[in-house]
Amino acid sequence: MLEATGIISFALIFFVAYQFSLELEHKERLKAVLRNNFLGTKALYDRLAGEYLRENKFYISVLKYLNSIILRSGIRKYLPWLNAVWLMVFLLLAFLVAALILKNFGSIAAGAYGLTFALALLAVLFLMAAINKQAVRKMYLTFLNVYTGFINVEKNEINALEQTARYMEEPLRSVIRRWCFRYKISNLSIDDFLDGILSEISDREFRKFIKFTRMNLKYGGDYRKALEKMKEQGERLASIYALKSSGAVVGTGAILFMIVLDLLLLFSLTGEPETMLYLKNSLKGQMMLAANAGAILFSLWVIFNINRE
Repeated sequence: MLEATGIISFALIFFVAYQFSLELEHKERLKAVLRNNFLGTKALYDRLAGEYLRENKFYISVLKYLNSIILRSGIRKYLPWLNAVWLMVFLLLAFLVAALILKNFGSIAAGAYGLTFALALLAVLFLMAAINKQAVRKMYLTFLNVYTGFINVEKNEINALEQTARYMEEPLRSVIRRWCFRYKISNLSIDDFLDGILSEISDREFRKFIKFTRMNLKYGGDYRKALEKMKEQGERLASIYALKSSGAVVGTGAILFMIVLDLLLLFSLTGEPETMLYLKNSLKGQMMLAANAGAILFSLWVIFNINRE
């Protein structure tokens, strides 16, 4: 187990170093040094990425899934360089670190708790996404009212969105303003512009608004009448969605808090050799570890499902 973990850790160090060199391409001197040191690993990684990973549907779907979580969580406000590949690296490193710390529990138990630790870090992003979703849900009716006023004045959906964003709170304000800015300074199509907003917003009603705006831009129609109907529908569903989103945030936070306490308790046991030996060598100890790991994994499954669209 330790030999395999060491090999994987060694490979990950090379992978992280190479990714870091790519992020700093403008620093030619540093890039040249890193390229010389990791030339063999670079060639191997390029061949693996080119021949397998980039054509592997499962790998691509995992990257898209992780990227959607990153965007909806808003963590790029604090870590603007974070992407799906870096998140995968950090999750793998978290798994290895936890497994090494808890190696005295036995190989299977250490692997299981390493997995729970990595997934718990991922669940933090789910919590952040749930908080953002709740914030957007609270602003939805206000957004529609302000947007309806501006669309009557601006006669242009993009300008109306940009003006409306000035009166919204975070995270909606930043998302809309950022994509309006990108649309105006680049050659983004309307579809790419709206898809960009959709990628960062998970509230169902707001996503309906964006999708309907797309249809109106493409095919036309009585847009203002449709906006009034959307406001009526939003008012009817406001209390239901508010309760649901609030429950998701509270439930996710409470479960994640208990998981963190559980893992901290396990890590603290590494300083008690007698307890570690009992848990590793006795049947009851192994059953306790297995039951605890199963409970944590089930709790994480609940978190992922209550925040699923």
